[in-house]
Amino acid sequence: MNHTPIKILLISDVIRLISNKYKISLREATDMYYSSKVSKMMADDECGLYGESALYIFSLIGLRIILTDIVFCFPCLEVYQKRVLGESEAVP
Repeated sequence: MNHTPIKILLISDVIRLISNKYKISLREATDMYYSSKVSKMMADDECGLYGESALYIFSLIGLRIILTDIVFCFPCLEVYQKRVLGESEAVP
């Protein structure tokens, strides 16, 4: 079965949730969504995310704002910091 129409609706709702929650443009929210691991999971029908709510999918992204210059991180914060920021300690 083709789940593309359902996925399109869910993804647009998730992007709106990101935009509203973090007060960023829809373009920035779209970029954040598609750079997350969740977007890759959504592409895989076997994961079954198309059957979940937009709010549930949004919660999986695990976005949070750190630092004053607004750096957005994903669930694997320690890996992000080591690879991108070059930091050795996790940000609380």
